[in-house]
Amino acid sequence: MNFIRNLFGKKESAPQIKEPPKAAIPAPAQPVRPEEMRTNESSGRELTTCMACHKQTPLPEQDAPWGTALICVHCHTPLIRHDLEDPLPTSPKRLEMFYGLRERGLEHPRCPSCRKINYAIVFPAKGMNLAWYAVKEPENPSGFRFKVTCVHCSEDFYIEWDENPF
Repeated sequence: MNFIRNLFGKKESAPQIKEPPKAAIPAPAQPVRPEEMRTNESSGRELTTCMACHKQTPLPEQDAPWGTALICVHCHTPLIRHDLEDPLPTSPKRLEMFYGLRERGLEHPRCPSCRKINYAIVFPAKGMNLAWYAVKEPENPSGFRFKVTCVHCSEDFYIEWDENPF
């Protein structure tokens, strides 16, 4: 027995490596977990960590107004992952399931002034299935519209429908 112990020596345990806390590094395809959310004392809104700049940014209210951008207030990255080269709309079911926003979806209209895409703009759920267009000034007096402020050039533009999207 002593021979084997001398041959292999005394077993030592490997040094323990501390891993970073899992809540500090959110997985890109995962929804925001409750432990990652904090509340901003001044506004009372829940905060989440942006996946691009890793800063705290507020989540929208449960009844986010039409035209609200679901983006980081620091770097303007969408809070919900999108392919920035070819962004697709986010369905109302997904938005309600992960973020609690009812009867709303996300579209990515292009600003008519600067021609840059405004990512993750809150749309009415029914309005996503109807033809819509982005214009600098309202064109159809009997149409339905809401105002959006471009995050790139700060100009206001309108999203319009010919049919009722609400």
